[in-house]
Amino acid sequence: MMVSFIDKHRGRYGVGPVCAEVPIAPSAYYEHKAREGESERVPARVRRDEWLCGEIRRVYDEHFDPCFRGGRLYVATWRGFVYTAFVIDAYARRIVGWQVSDALRTELALDALEQALQARAVQRGTLIHQSDRGGQYLSLHYTERLAAAGAEPIRAGRTRGRGIYRARGVPTGFDTRSSILFHLSGVVTVHGVPGLHGRIPVCRACGGTPTLAGCAVPGKSGRFRRTPACRACGQDARVHRCAARRSETPGASGEGQGDNVSKGKIALVALIAVLVVAFLYFDLGRYLDLQYLKSRQADIDALYREYPAASLAAYFAAYVAITGLSLPGAAILTLAGGAVFGLLWGTVVVSFASTLGATVAFLVSRYLLRDGIQRRYGDRLKAVNTGVERDGAFYLFTMRLVPAFPFFVVNLVMGLTPMRTLTFAFVSQLGMLPGTIVYVNAGTQIARIDSLQGILSPALIGSFVLLGIFPLIAKRIVDAVKARRAFAGWSRPARFERDLVIIGAGSAGLVCAYIAATVRAKVTLVERHRMGGDCLNTGCVPSKALIRSAKLAHQARHAERYGLSPAALGVDFARVMDRVQGVIAAVAPHDSVERYTALGVDCVEGEAIITSPWTVRIGERTITTRNVIV
Repeated sequence: MMVSFIDKHRGRYGVGPVCAEVPIAPSAYYEHKAREGESERVPARVRRDEWLCGEIRRVYDEHFDPCFRGGRLYVATWRGFVYTAFVIDAYARRIVGWQVSDALRTELALDALEQALQARAVQRGTLIHQSDRGGQYLSLHYTERLAAAGAEPIRAGRTRGRGIYRARGVPTGFDTRSSILFHLSGVVTVHGVPGLHGRIPVCRACGGTPTLAGCAVPGKSGRFRRTPACRACGQDARVHRCAARRSETPGASGEGQGDNVSKGKIALVALIAVLVVAFLYFDLGRYLDLQYLKSRQADIDALYREYPAASLAAYFAAYVAITGLSLPGAAILTLAGGAVFGLLWGTVVVSFASTLGATVAFLVSRYLLRDGIQRRYGDRLKAVNTGVERDGAFYLFTMRLVPAFPFFVVNLVMGLTPMRTLTFAFVSQLGMLPGTIVYVNAGTQIARIDSLQGILSPALIGSFVLLGIFPLIAKRIVDAVKARRAFAGWSRPARFERDLVIIGAGSAGLVCAYIAATVRAKVTLVERHRMGGDCLNTGCVPSKALIRSAKLAHQARHAERYGLSPAALGVDFARVMDRVQGVIAAVAPHDSVERYTALGVDCVEGEAIITSPWTVRIGERTITTRNVIV
């Protein structure tokens, strides 16, 4: 390729300058050209490789028929399952056809087969096709396509979900699904599937996904075999658990991941239920009462002085359990921390315990509920997810600062969003710190407190509200600073002639002008050709009118389909185009200059050039504007 590129441009630039721009030395170019004329200068190794390639091709053509293997892969996403069909060349160990869809239909496997047949240019009557007994591979259309290609279909029986076949010297012991996974990273970019969430094989030793170790690799005999070693980092997969995490077919039986996840969720729900029932059955809430705490304060202080480390550990574990299970009593525990440990140590212990407990509740909510909710309401929550990914930290910080938002609700709701766990923990600890200090400090004076309402006075609540608004104000300030930096090279006009300049009077421009004029904004609409743009004059309106006439003529010629006698209609194209122009003329008044001028829009004909963020030049006229829409 590089030699042909140099040949093309050497007459104009010369060999030396061209070689300076491409990764090839002039001497290598001249040597290659010399070999083209003198075969004796070709190295013996190159001549031997050319001879071997011909022999390999001859032996393959004489002894081997092409063998395709069809298989499918299911990948779990937030919106459901992504189905991928593959066709593998069994001898080349390559995927030669594939297709991705959100529905498991015959067309999925058929498209993959068609691509494979085109890629390999298979001759009729020479192909062996192997697949399982799935409905797509047994369908009439798929079978007819195999017959048209002259393929010999071989379908396996039930082998516990594994497509292992043996036919006419074809390599055996080859797990179709594993082989698909093995080739997946080099053929299909699964990261591009919308909503994919961690179903890609990951090595826990190196964290990479370039190879799919632990699935199938070619052995010394040429067959695929299982291996416990990661081919990316070389570590033992049995130690580092380097295995491909595969999502199984919905509702399928077996030892799939889906069953493990279901059992894990059931076990977690059962554990939470047992702990909550025990809390209620043994009436442990009576110990989380302000009057009980005041009456036992002396005993608790004595216990802490005798066993300080054990008391701290027990208090930390109890706090994490209460907040992690979203049980009532966290406020009393915070007061107890201030009363027993003092302001400094009480603040430190409560801050980390509350953060850890909130993170536990966050992770439990994510594990149990997020996938199902996102799968069912993914379209409705798309805007929410986007907002959380962009400004979730600011929103969370605001909710942590304002006590009006119950913290256990914040923990559970944020677990349903795509917020990162570390971000949640860090922002939560930072946002809860002011409230923690207030409550711990109040706990140091617990003897003077008669109720929890005495801690939060109206003035203190107002202060928390101001603290909650602060992140939003800070974000606005940051945005203003960024905007000022972006516009640093431009001078902002002292006054503006227009509120909005719209360039282009097509469908979008007309709608924007109409809305802006409705709210009494000063609008200038610029169009260099005809009002209505392509939609009115050359696109939507004329094409739909022309299609309507064509459809009517088609229906008249095929009237027997509707139980009518066919009618011979003559098409007068000139009259059809006259009708098209009539339709345009009927719609044109709605997009006319007169209508928009009556609405208060300044319609200008000409070519607009944006000269700065606030100025637009139209011919010799320059307009200053607050906003521009193109």
